[in-house]
Amino acid sequence: MTRYVLMVAILAVALTAAIPAAVVEKSFTVREDVSVKINTVAGNITVIAWDRSDEVRVKAEIVGDYVQPEFEQGEGWLRINEKHDSTVCDGHGAVHFEVYLPRTATLKGNTVSGDLSTDGVEGNLKLNTVSGQITARCTADYAGQLALNSVSGDLELDLGSGADARFHANTLSGKISCRQTLARMEKSDSFVSTQLRGELGSGRGHIKLNSVSGNITVK
Repeated sequence: MTRYVLMVAILAVALTAAIPAAVVEKSFTVREDVSVKINTVAGNITVIAWDRSDEVRVKAEIVGDYVQPEFEQGEGWLRINEKHDSTVCDGHGAVHFEVYLPRTATLKGNTVSGDLSTDGVEGNLKLNTVSGQITARCTADYAGQLALNSVSGDLELDLGSGADARFHANTLSGKISCRQTLARMEKSDSFVSTQLRGELGSGRGHIKLNSVSGNITVK
């Protein structure tokens, strides 16, 4: 009897793993300075800036039940959400988003346990997570307003060369590693927190990285 139950359990897991995730693809006509906000609970968010200034394209991969992607659009803005069925208490699904948007768009991304990744966004950028990891790759001459925040997740920022912004990184119990050369650099390391401040270029933009226990890496 025990062997039969075990075989049934293994078969159920195998069948579940074999079921492909549902995929939803959407395209939106937008302005080049569109404000895009993406919210998930467990879903990962991947954002790639492209050269099409009038289009946002979204690929949503739905994993599990009782969860769906939700889209809202207005004049100059687009909202992309992971929507859970509020009548179900034990749903464990997620929606993973892959988003292509104009380079000059403004982006806000929020997740609880999902990872966030961006590449090439030139506009203002704000990413928040609780336990996920954030990886942001900027254009070489980035001069916007950028903020990365986490509780226990690690932050990784790739600036390349030529960034033009004031810089501030802070973590309570994590570590800070910075390969960029900062002008007017100030570093403090105490039992309360570790902070690093400075300037890149003339300091036109503002880069702020904050984590409670995660590590911060700047390239």
